[in-house]
Amino acid sequence: MNPDHLVNRIAADLYRIPGLKAEFQSDPASVLSRYPLTEAQRDGLIEGSFPALAAAGMHPLLQMIYSVARHPEVNAQISAQSYIDELMAERR
Repeated sequence: MNPDHLVNRIAADLYRIPGLKAEFQSDPASVLSRYPLTEAQRDGLIEGSFPALAAAGMHPLLQMIYSVARHPEVNAQISAQSYIDELMAERR
């Protein structure tokens, strides 16, 4: 399996597998230990910043979904437009 695909699959699994998102919010390291991630990928997913998620290979659209699963309060703090603006600023 492509390593980037695995990282992206985790973001999808958080919403696809019943109860996984709640478990992830209380113990992310335990959930991530179930996936054959590299140490760098695991570290990036635990850190959870947009640059760390990008370095781990996560697709930009899934980064926002992952961030909301990891920190539900992000949903109230960021709009899709501000997220896109942040991504574009990082590429400059």
